[in-house]
Order: sequence, then C-alpha cells, then structure tokens
Amino acid sequence: MNVTKDKIVEQIFLKLGRKEGIKMRDVFNLFIPDLVDILKIQRCSLFSVMEDRERVILEAGYPRESTESAASFPSANRTSTKL
Repeated sequence: MNVTKDKIVEQIFLKLGRKEGIKMRDVFNLFIPDLVDILKIQRCSLFSVMEDRERVILEAGYPRESTESAASFPSANRTSTKL
C-alpha cells in the first residue's frame, strides 16, 4: 500500500514540477488503476456538473474500455441532491 501511495504522490509531483495543471480527470486516471486491487473497484465514474446545473458530463471512467468519455446527460433525468 505504501508503494502505491508513493507512486501516486510521485506522479503528482512530476506533473507539478513540469508546471502542468492537474485536472480531476488526470488524477482519476492516475489513481483508480493503482487502487483497483486495494479497494476492489469494479467500475468507477467521474462526472462534472456544468455551471448552469442543467447537464452533467462523464469526464472519466474505469475501466476505460467500457466508458464513453465526454458523454453528456441532462441533469433533470438523474437523481441529484442539492447542497
């Protein structure tokens, strides 16, 4: 587990060292494959909500082969919780 944590932290610092921004999609794609065995992940998705809160966009998914990145859905058709 410590090896996985160190690998993830190193990848983040390498990106930051190159002065690249880190997007949640990138973090998801870096972390999830390394955490699959530890957390017993079968499927996982990362969504973003548009500013108008009318649409949600699938940013990333695991496994990659079974997800269509950038798919968009109307938020009215999804169960949501207001914060």
